[in-house]
Amino acid sequence: MNKKILIVEDEFIIADVLAGILKTAGYEVCGIADSVKEALELIDAFDPEFVLLDIYLKGKLTGIDLAHRLTEKNIPFIYISANSNQKVLEAAKVTNPYGFVIKPFREKDVLIALDIAVYRHGNNLENGLRQNALLQKKAAEILTSGAAWEQKILQIGKVLQPYIPFEFLSVGLKQERDESFYEVSFSRIGFDEYQVIGGPELMMITNLKLQELEKLKANDVPVLMATWYEEAELNTLLQQPSLKKLITDTYGLRSHLSLPLQLPGGKMCYFNFYSRRPDAYQADHLVLCNRFLQLLISFM
Repeated sequence: MNKKILIVEDEFIIADVLAGILKTAGYEVCGIADSVKEALELIDAFDPEFVLLDIYLKGKLTGIDLAHRLTEKNIPFIYISANSNQKVLEAAKVTNPYGFVIKPFREKDVLIALDIAVYRHGNNLENGLRQNALLQKKAAEILTSGAAWEQKILQIGKVLQPYIPFEFLSVGLKQERDESFYEVSFSRIGFDEYQVIGGPELMMITNLKLQELEKLKANDVPVLMATWYEEAELNTLLQQPSLKKLITDTYGLRSHLSLPLQLPGGKMCYFNFYSRRPDAYQADHLVLCNRFLQLLISFM
């Protein structure tokens, strides 16, 4: 067993009890933190394989804030908390923990939750390797085909559809001041049918001129790392006119996942996934995006 566990708990007595339970069961406790700042320092120093995480910690940041960072780092975690506030629990649920143990807990509760989490995480890693192998094979076939670039992007979009569902996908380079509009989109119109939408098509659909589309695209809020927006967050993001707002309003889209790609030479490219569901995307999709980064860069 001997997996490295980090305990993030602001009550020393509880943290000490947890450490005793884990050590007796054969786990290695690599540290105890009482704040998000201290936890991140210990993560950098010891690279834990799992984290036991309380929701309320010392300082302004909570365990839920840390959970988002853990997801980015692909570190699985279990909440251990006495909190019963429904709003807080819903926010915790969105972070996709591998388990939730309620205080006061029994030794058995902690160990069973951790055993299940270890098993689930192991399966996810195995599935991830299989996904990568399958996607690499399909990507190689698409790249070596004689299809036009737009059709190659569409084909890779279809390959990603089971993993990152979308009704609308737009792909484009970050627009600099001296560059013209560059974006291609795909609107899903059937089970396996997509309408290809380039600049001319978008001009016709929206009744806007190319210069107007360029201006709207320049107004898009830059995204530096993969992230997702549920309906309320997306509405807040898109209060000002922009290309994203134009797309969401035109096609009735309610949630969004943005994946920026750093290309050789310093250029930035974006894969923007949209759904008509208000909550189509979650933390698991960011993990998938990290797996797909190099594959997508090869298409640009």
